[in-house]
Amino acid sequence: MPATLADSLGFGGFSGFGCFCAIGNGVAFGSGGTYLQAINRMKQHPVSKSRLKTVTSGHLQQFMDIMSFGGTIEDFVSTGYSKDCVRSFSAALQQSFRFAVFPKQYITFNPMQYVVMRHKKDDMDLFAEEADTDNGNVKPLSFEQYQKLIAQLGKRSKDAILPVQIAYFTGLRLGEVAGLTWQDINLEEQYLTVRRSVRYNGATHKHEIGSTKRKKVRFVDFGDALADILKKARKQQFKNRM
Repeated sequence: MPATLADSLGFGGFSGFGCFCAIGNGVAFGSGGTYLQAINRMKQHPVSKSRLKTVTSGHLQQFMDIMSFGGTIEDFVSTGYSKDCVRSFSAALQQSFRFAVFPKQYITFNPMQYVVMRHKKDDMDLFAEEADTDNGNVKPLSFEQYQKLIAQLGKRSKDAILPVQIAYFTGLRLGEVAGLTWQDINLEEQYLTVRRSVRYNGATHKHEIGSTKRKKVRFVDFGDALADILKKARKQQFKNRM
């Protein structure tokens, strides 16, 4: 494709084409109708007017947040969507940009890999007690804060890095992260199954494994950045056991 045409390619037009090709090639995201419905909603957002090469992680994070929490940007209005709908939006965007990177090679970087799935207040907590989260007193870490935290952990407690990375890229509580096993992580389809949580019992002074806060099993998607982190971590664990 000529460079001049790639430079002028609009995101709104490409996203629908990329997802349509992905579905045609057998990529599974539930029903094709739901997937294309998500694309049509994206085309109504101001980011769809941008050139593909100028779309950043910040633009996409803004889109995902307004889909989750609701709001208004220019003429675009959202009252907020369910978690399942937001997952469809995330999957559609992930596949569009993957398709743009390869095989199309229109861009060299997938900006969706740094976009965090955020939902209601009870799912945004990383470190606080559950009561604090319910009151809405906790704000998620910025990417800059996350990078500083990882740098500090690298100097003091390297074993804590992976749990923090999982918590940051998925929005899970650290107790839920501590309750994960490799059987709960699907690296092929890139989602976690959250079944349990680890809590500290002040009376017995012991950590205990129990159900999640809502006592429900849920599924949480993650992007390419966390997928790469998890693959490297699992490979290193297997190497250490040999």
